Amino acid sequence: MKNPFSSYQAVCRPGSGAGAFFASILVWGVGIGCFAAAFNNFLVETYDIGGFDRGLLEFLREMPGVLLVALFAALHRFSDWKILRIGTACSLVAAALLLVPVRWAWAVAFIVVWALGEHLVMPVRQSLALSIAREGKSGESLGIVTGAINAGSVAGSIVVAAIFFIGVRIWADAPRRALYDAVVLFFVCLLYGFAKDLFPARTAVAVVCVNYILDAVLSNASMATNLYARTLSDSQEELTATLSSGISMNHLVTVFYALLGGWIWDRFGPGVLFAMAAYMALANSAFALTVPKPSPERQ
Repeated sequence: MKNPFSSYQAVCRPGSGAGAFFASILVWGVGIGCFAAAFNNFLVETYDIGGFDRGLLEFLREMPGVLLVALFAALHRFSDWKILRIGTACSLVAAALLLVPVRWAWAVAFIVVWALGEHLVMPVRQSLALSIAREGKSGESLGIVTGAINAGSVAGSIVVAAIFFIGVRIWADAPRRALYDAVVLFFVCLLYGFAKDLFPARTAVAVVCVNYILDAVLSNASMATNLYARTLSDSQEELTATLSSGISMNHLVTVFYALLGGWIWDRFGPGVLFAMAAYMALANSAFALTVPKPSPERQ
């Protein structure tokens, strides 16, 4: 079977920097996988935060996403490549600072800086993947980027899992159609919230594990949105602006829902929270049905 990471030359334009770009995305994925796998344990074990505090942290962590349009306006003189480097440097420095024992307020500040870098990278990563692609290969280029991130994330998660395992042993011995994935997300959310009530304990754990995998797969549906935005954009600058605006709108909802979600979790339990998320997924599906198809000349 052909390895997609070794065939990028057939997908990307010569001299576009594709090799270094995809390699950096793979390394980024490993870093994100390690960070995400250890993040929640780090918060609980180091700072013993509760549900509302976690929601408040998510509110602050997603604020750079809300402000993304303003951030890109301030960075309009910089190319997408420079913004990619700036965002990566922000996340790298912030993650390194979290290794230093500090008070909770400083930890929150470092996490927000890490999130700032992550959000800066989001739109330019997709935009660059589209800009370096050969004619008619945009989808494949996005696919390689998504595959590199996922492969890196899996590798990072495995590294963290191995570290935890060793520690325990030592110390304890089609673009438009893809938007309809929100229908599947409806059932994923319901099972997240009520698996423990519907199944025996061991079965519930297995269901949640399968859910987690489906959740990760569904997160790649954003690639369809990026391709759709490409069909509507007349230039690279318009594409980057559109993607950053979309991320800002997404995070405008996320930051407020993080606070509300933390309160609901503490007051009513996770089942109610995930039930609300399930119905939001259905609403998203209904909206997806209204998305018009691009004209043939733009496809």
